[in-house]
Amino acid sequence: MKITTRFGLNEKLIVITISTIFLVLSSYVYFNLKTFIHIYRESIIKTVFAQAQELKNMVYDVTKLGFALGELKGMNEECGKMVRDIPYATYCFIMDNTGRVYYHNLPEKVGSVYTDSITQKAIKTGEDLVQYIHLDSRENIYDFSIPLKDISGKKIGMIRIGILSNIVDNAVRNERERALILGTLSILISFLIVSILYRLSILKSIRSLMSGITGFGEGKFDTRVVLETKDEFGELAKTFNQMAEELKQTQDQLIQAEKLNVIGRLASGVAHEVRNPLSIILQGLNYLENRIPTKEEDISETLTTLKDNVKRADKIINVLLDFSRATSLDLRPEDVNSILEVSLSLVKTRSKFENIESIMETKKDIPKVLADKNKLEQVFINILLNAVQSMPRGGKIIIRSYDKQLEEVKNGIGRRKEDYFQVGEKVVIVEIEDTGVGIPEENLKKIFDPFFTTKGPTGGAGLGLSVTRNIITMHKGLIDIESQTGKGTKVIITLKIAKG
Repeated sequence: MKITTRFGLNEKLIVITISTIFLVLSSYVYFNLKTFIHIYRESIIKTVFAQAQELKNMVYDVTKLGFALGELKGMNEECGKMVRDIPYATYCFIMDNTGRVYYHNLPEKVGSVYTDSITQKAIKTGEDLVQYIHLDSRENIYDFSIPLKDISGKKIGMIRIGILSNIVDNAVRNERERALILGTLSILISFLIVSILYRLSILKSIRSLMSGITGFGEGKFDTRVVLETKDEFGELAKTFNQMAEELKQTQDQLIQAEKLNVIGRLASGVAHEVRNPLSIILQGLNYLENRIPTKEEDISETLTTLKDNVKRADKIINVLLDFSRATSLDLRPEDVNSILEVSLSLVKTRSKFENIESIMETKKDIPKVLADKNKLEQVFINILLNAVQSMPRGGKIIIRSYDKQLEEVKNGIGRRKEDYFQVGEKVVIVEIEDTGVGIPEENLKKIFDPFFTTKGPTGGAGLGLSVTRNIITMHKGLIDIESQTGKGTKVIITLKIAKG
């Protein structure tokens, strides 16, 4: 499972928390809709009373000057303005304590006297009051009554304002339906967001990590966690993959070390057991060669062939003995460029170098390396010989040297004590690249195995690269090989810089 996100775990948890809070709030509003409607209706009532208070204050200010309730001027217009300003209002009038109307938004209503129960209750209560009226016209009215008092506090009348209840109820109903829709959508969307975020950001990350850990615990050391997130889970996956890679490499090194140890002991025993009989056979061939008349050319050629093969076998035995010996190194600060030049010169004199161009791309004033000169020379010669043999029709050998600072964690490079190199350490790199036939991908993992060779029975014993890696390992260095069939091979050697 490949997951790609750019947010950290903290950000994801914040988004999930906010979404959860929104979900809770949406659910609260949804399940408390009646309360919401009641609050909405109360807000309308408060708006009406607030508007009426202005008219009430106006009446109070005039009566305070000694005018009677029926002596006010312009109140019909004020009542009309009140009807226009208050949403859904149908009437507004001012009456005295007997129910007689002095001012009305409809002038023809002035002088009317109301004696109905609604009016009587409003007069009797003497406080702000809202009553529900069902008219003969089948209209329903919310009737607001606001008492009027003079400067002495005596009640002198009241303001009456009527609002069509069906319009208010429709508005409330619309708000309720909108709240239901928005609440439902909010709950669904919030639940969906929380579920998706939790599933993608946390649950799948945990499952991916658990899958990798389980596979690794079952011995599948090639298991890797593919989790390209920029959060703590991504860092954990990256650390796990580094650990898995290091453990896999350590396991391979232990297997290889044990293999080399066993082969070394075996090679040493075989070499000693075979060498004595070969010496006797060689002596016998020399004796026969001296006793055979020179005119017997067929016999002489046969004896020569036998001697050449015995010498070849003896050479292989010497390689086996060299492979089995754990010789110590004479480590000193050495100029790697000088060793490369000497090695190349020796290879040119010992092997067929026709149609092969050697290109030196070595860095001047490169730091000296801590090395055994003779052993390192043996390594370079072996690699150069392999390069020459891979180009029977000619080609190029490019030799590079440079220093660099290690930045990437990989086999032998890290932050552990057992790593040969530490991240950030400065090292010397040697590259020997050829344009030969290359190495098939299936053979790349085997090239350091003892006795592995693709040169056939006429080639070497298949110990050259095994010995080469042993020498580099003894130097606490690294050797890597990159190759493509038909394009060539590049050997990369990493060496420690001599201190001081």
